[in-house]
Amino acid sequence: NEGSRDNKSSVWKALCSILEKYSDDHGEIALFRKPGSEEAVKEYVYIVPSACAKAVSLILKELKENGIAEPGSRLEEYTTNSFRVTILDKYGNRGAYDGLFQNSYALMQPDTISFGTKRNEVSVRFDSLAVKDAALVTDRFGVNGDDLQKMLCALRDMGYVIDLELKGSAASFVYATREIKELLTTEGRLLEVYVYHKLKGAGRFDDIVSGYEVNWEGSDGVKNEWDCLLTCGFRTVFIECKAQRNIDANYYYKLAELTMQFGINPIPVLITDTGDRSIQYANNPRVENNRMQIARGGMMEGKVVTIWKEDEIEHIDETLQKILDGSYKSE
Repeated sequence: NEGSRDNKSSVWKALCSILEKYSDDHGEIALFRKPGSEEAVKEYVYIVPSACAKAVSLILKELKENGIAEPGSRLEEYTTNSFRVTILDKYGNRGAYDGLFQNSYALMQPDTISFGTKRNEVSVRFDSLAVKDAALVTDRFGVNGDDLQKMLCALRDMGYVIDLELKGSAASFVYATREIKELLTTEGRLLEVYVYHKLKGAGRFDDIVSGYEVNWEGSDGVKNEWDCLLTCGFRTVFIECKAQRNIDANYYYKLAELTMQFGINPIPVLITDTGDRSIQYANNPRVENNRMQIARGGMMEGKVVTIWKEDEIEHIDETLQKILDGSYKSE
């Protein structure tokens, strides 16, 4: 029924929010700082397995480019199966280096290593698939811990999470794949995946791509990305997906401005899962704001179309076909 459908959507969003925060809070494996004062240069030597060489090379490059590791820091072959890492440090980061090189499991997976760079600071992050004692606590949309546990059990039964262990309000498990982790730590990712596969399977459109990225000519790496893009005849539909209850005016500014720069006869579309049955609710500031933003989007030069009704999202292929042929009527 409609009530249970709404509840599952709210539980999904709350769970994704919890797991995203857990990933952000636990992804850091080393933090290097560059304080104002310098010390005498100290040399540290570590021996690492050869499987760690690529990740270590990337980390050394990042630390040297940010002035944290001295230029003479290096990676050299040591034995057939190992490398010697020499660190020259004048900022007292010995503890951070010790912690980093103890984490050989993470260093054996270079594609899972990323960096967070701030002024005079570099953090090394590892995209682990393991979750240990994540607190299943939220104040969102009336969702409680039992709801979250039931959803995790359902995900376990589908094979999305492995070794699920529930202790009180805490959960421990392992994501089955990195793609599943991305799905479960990003509220809007499931909506993007649904829209793409629904459009792909409909056979109504000439071409459909997900995560479409463009680079601006003459810029220094400036790029923009759309969640989904489709073409039909001589029309191009640029789609942004937002799975949240509050519609932000910035979504419309981005869509209206950027879609005018690209494509043939562009149509900007915002698909937003607000969970609302109507935008006509009285005395509801959130819904009133959404109604205002939807109207504003339609009045912009690019005339952004907002798709927010549940049935229109469920049949997104038919909805977009109506938009393309001019028969779509927005509330």
